[in-house]
Amino acid sequence: MKKYKPANLQSVKEFIQRMLDGERFYNQENGDTFYFDVDWFYILTKTNEAIPFAPASIININSLQVEITPTIQDAIAEKPRLCWVWDSCKENPKNNLITVTKHIADSPYPFRPVSDGFGFVHAELATLEEIKQYLGD
Repeated sequence: MKKYKPANLQSVKEFIQRMLDGERFYNQENGDTFYFDVDWFYILTKTNEAIPFAPASIININSLQVEITPTIQDAIAEKPRLCWVWDSCKENPKNNLITVTKHIADSPYPFRPVSDGFGFVHAELATLEEIKQYLGD
């Protein structure tokens, strides 16, 4: 489930600049998404209709929110994830691909696989492309 926090916009100018920088803004009340794409600003409605708009026409920018980017710990807490895992800085982090089922914050080896007997110091979520390449697709 996606999580959101207040965007804390101070001005329409900041609203415009942050959209130009690739950020999306969400109106939780009506489900609209505000963004910039190639040459214009758009509102994506909850019916998936993209409508061009003028940023200055948005009356209450103070109510807009941004999506919170989850941490790897948040992602693992939600459900098991395929991750690259390693222990030391000298190891190649793209050698061991395992399913990490939990993160134990106060452990020296916090990233735990299905078999809970051991863990790893570091973990990085594997992308779909990396998984395909690893499997030889």
